[in-house]
Amino acid sequence: MGKFENVLDASDSKFERFVKRNASTEDEDEIADMQMAFRGVLGTHQVFKMLRHYRQLINKTQNFQLVSIVQFMVPIYTEIAEAQKDATRAFADGAPIGDAIGPLVAAQLIEDDPEEVAENIVHSEEEIMDTEVHVIKSNGPGARLGKYGDAIDKVADENDLEAVITVDAAAKLEGEDTGAISEGAGVMMGGPGVEKSKIEDAAERHDVPLEGIIVKQSPSEASKPMKKEIYNSWESAVDRVQRNLDEFDGPVAVIGVGNTCGVGNKREDTSSVKSKLQPYWEEYEEEEEEEVSYVGLMATMGGGEQVESFRSSKNDLLMRLPRLV
Repeated sequence: MGKFENVLDASDSKFERFVKRNASTEDEDEIADMQMAFRGVLGTHQVFKMLRHYRQLINKTQNFQLVSIVQFMVPIYTEIAEAQKDATRAFADGAPIGDAIGPLVAAQLIEDDPEEVAENIVHSEEEIMDTEVHVIKSNGPGARLGKYGDAIDKVADENDLEAVITVDAAAKLEGEDTGAISEGAGVMMGGPGVEKSKIEDAAERHDVPLEGIIVKQSPSEASKPMKKEIYNSWESAVDRVQRNLDEFDGPVAVIGVGNTCGVGNKREDTSSVKSKLQPYWEEYEEEEEEEVSYVGLMATMGGGEQVESFRSSKNDLLMRLPRLV
């Protein structure tokens, strides 16, 4: 995990240096948005390169059996490319994507200005339902993720936590409603797995149980501007968090996992989220709903392990493809 984290950190640093070298702004939130937008552009370009590779390979080898394979893959690549394109637009506009529901829930729990507790992560100690709650989220409103594992390790060192509750977006199955909420045990977090592993390690060292709440959405919905059904779920998600707090007497940590693009760090900073999303909702109403997620279909079949990462994590959808360029 340490080696993997080192590679991911090097990738993030390289993107940041490139954007800062070429950006016409020094605003840190705008630069963060531009980094994510740039990743989306590279991801879309990677899809083009893969399809061009298949086309030229078929032409050179005259192996037309490959055509059937490509025909099967085209809907999947189309879904990924559409998600990348819409994500790029959202980051450029500073609008929340579906994955921002976790940070939005966390921000609704924060009254005062939080303090940075780890790289790109803020923390606030709140009293909710007569419970001491340590709320953790990515530092917004720029498009950031951050070192959740380092943050929870520090908070757990300084406080005798009774539980850690993660709130995140998660892939829904066909037949499940976008915005539906479920809860369970473990760390609700996709992505490369480094931060999830670090949270699990910290919880094991401090003997803290891990619980989680998820807001269901398809992999592409997690990367696109946040749909109304997802946005409307934040109140129910907050209620779920508060209901879980009733079960503990001591301090509890709540982590709002996800890309916090367009979402500020406290309740009053979230008042503009709905207005940012309104234009996108009007566009969604004019479009026909997708009947199936082809990325989800691929993940259920043999050999679909690589595509499974897209089901479990929108961050991979935005970040893993660009790293292959």
